[in-house]
Amino acid sequence: MTIKIFKLTASGIKKEKATILFNCDSHLIFGPTDTGKSYIVECFRYCLGGRDKPKDIGFSEGYSTLSLQIKVNEREEFTIFRDLVSNEQNVYRGFTDIIPSSQHNKLNEDLSSLLVKWSNADGKLILTKRGVKGNFTAGDIRFISIFDEIRTLDNDAFVGTDTNLKTRNAASMALVLSGNDDSNIILPLSTDEINKAKGHAAAIEEQIDTLKKELPENLVRSELEDSLRKIDSEIKRVNGVVKELSEELIQIRTQEIFLEKEKCRIDY
Repeated sequence: MTIKIFKLTASGIKKEKATILFNCDSHLIFGPTDTGKSYIVECFRYCLGGRDKPKDIGFSEGYSTLSLQIKVNEREEFTIFRDLVSNEQNVYRGFTDIIPSSQHNKLNEDLSSLLVKWSNADGKLILTKRGVKGNFTAGDIRFISIFDEIRTLDNDAFVGTDTNLKTRNAASMALVLSGNDDSNIILPLSTDEINKAKGHAAAIEEQIDTLKKELPENLVRSELEDSLRKIDSEIKRVNGVVKELSEELIQIRTQEIFLEKEKCRIDY
């Protein structure tokens, strides 16, 4: 599926609506520095569920609501409203320039889930870090599809510079380019699992060292093996005795229960 932008609108009380019509086509927005190009990108990101509000550029003062009209898969039309004050977000079916008074066309599903569904990525798994898989999310969609001038001019790698997110970003990009997720990948051990294994190994080594220190000097291997066989034989003999005693105890207990029942019958 594809998500295409039809129109972006900023509105506010006693403010003339600011609208950019994209009509689901590709556009180039250009102009001098500090004229609002990045502001448009920030509006896209915010309307599509981003956490950060667009930075105030002076002309934006007084605008309180953003709306983004989109087409999904060329046929379905939706309008996303995002409040710049309260952060409240609502999605309505169809194109509308004002928030409808009726809730008839309002979608109950949150936008993050809708973005994943609209992108045909519902249930897709990606490698989020070493040894860990996670769901492909709306955040991954925003990262891949919306990037600003600063990231481009800084010559940052597309996967970013955050070492904690590089694996996730690379996996997200691979999913978008190939259509294949990481469901079938055999995971390596995570860092936590490796550290736990190292701890167990260290504890075992300490126990071995302790046992070595407790062994008598000049111990002959054959004598040790013979002693171990004798100990093993004695353990088996003791287990046999315990088993026999247990069986006798069961018989005695069974007889005791029978006699108790007979006593109760006679007393009655």
